Amino acid sequence: STESEFTLDENGVCIDVHPRHSGEAEQMIEYLMITANRAAAMLAKKAKLPFVYRIHESPSPDRVQTLIQLVDAVGLNSKPLKKKGKVEPADFADILGQAAGTPVQKVISHQLLRTMAKARYDVNPVGHFGLALEDYCHFTSPIRRYPDTAIHRILSA
Repeated sequence: STESEFTLDENGVCIDVHPRHSGEAEQMIEYLMITANRAAAMLAKKAKLPFVYRIHESPSPDRVQTLIQLVDAVGLNSKPLKKKGKVEPADFADILGQAAGTPVQKVISHQLLRTMAKARYDVNPVGHFGLALEDYCHFTSPIRRYPDTAIHRILSA
């Protein structure tokens, strides 16, 4: 997602808000952090350690149906969302790709986020829908997130 950047005048009053896009270095760091989080989860699973995974379940059929109605209403192709079985992360990426650069991009992006379940912690590795990963945990920020500290303790025991 795009963060906002604020421009302040000499009195500290906000005079402009514009999108702040991450640079190549930030994108590389994000990729490496996700890779480290995934590696920690895979290691724990392989070693059958008691563990706390970060999970993100597939969206509910009701929420997907609401998304399909919106996608159809704005004239995009909802066929990827109508397949039998569960919707896949690639289906969401397809819809985002269709909406990219169009007037409906923001509303589609917002509705995709609303369609998804909230990520949570669990002892069972059921996967992370939003990242399209089978195993995932929070490992890379032990100073600011306690679950990361717990993961470090489990792995170093």
